[in-house]
Amino acid sequence: MAGYRDLFIVSSALVTSYGLLPTSDRVQQTMNTLQSIRQWAPEADIVVLELSRERISDEYEQMFLQAGAKMVMHFFNHDGVMRNYQLCSPEKDPAGNYIKNLNEITAMQAFLYWCLDKQYMQGYRRVFKISGRYSLCEPFNPELYEQADFKNRCAFLRLNNSGLNFAVSGSFKYMYMTRLWSFDPVLLPKLEVWFEVMLDLLVKRYEVGGYTDIEHLLAVVIPRKYCVYLDRVGVQGLIGLHGQRVVE
Repeated sequence: MAGYRDLFIVSSALVTSYGLLPTSDRVQQTMNTLQSIRQWAPEADIVVLELSRERISDEYEQMFLQAGAKMVMHFFNHDGVMRNYQLCSPEKDPAGNYIKNLNEITAMQAFLYWCLDKQYMQGYRRVFKISGRYSLCEPFNPELYEQADFKNRCAFLRLNNSGLNFAVSGSFKYMYMTRLWSFDPVLLPKLEVWFEVMLDLLVKRYEVGGYTDIEHLLAVVIPRKYCVYLDRVGVQGLIGLHGQRVVE
């Protein structure tokens, strides 16, 4: 791996029982994500975390690799993801609100642990996490993150007030928009622990009949001293549940 470049983590779920779009449209959205990374950060490496309930076809995987992904990591047979599907079956969670959060946090924690074990993030300047149905756009600029304010910190779109009922969410007051966020790789050991804590909190919320999500949990678990906020991050796309367009 060449030194001093950025890494993009792209979460994808092509085959699901929820959401508005068929698999073919989800493939195109993820392809658009990869192509936008190649446009806005041409030297970056890309890893796709594929969270489908079943293994995606070799055709789709090859499309992602040809579009610039360095590798595709499959989680359909991951122990944690299989447990998640037992906890949140399509019958119990038809809109996919619970399973999406459980699987993304499970996969991120597993990937971060793998990176620690393999020392995979050594040599990277910045790590970006983007959801596979969104694309980079203005004013995204990877050079911005070389500034001293971003050293040893995560970067999020501004801190937002929660829109959830406190009784349901567990009194979580704040949330981040997580379509695109990033972190300094030196935070990898802390992030792996933070995501493990997030997963535990998420499961406990669900077990008592409550609800929360990755947006709220990141704001709860990561201390503010490790965060820097932006008015815009440079990401656009369609919100999965209802197809509303968003630009941030």
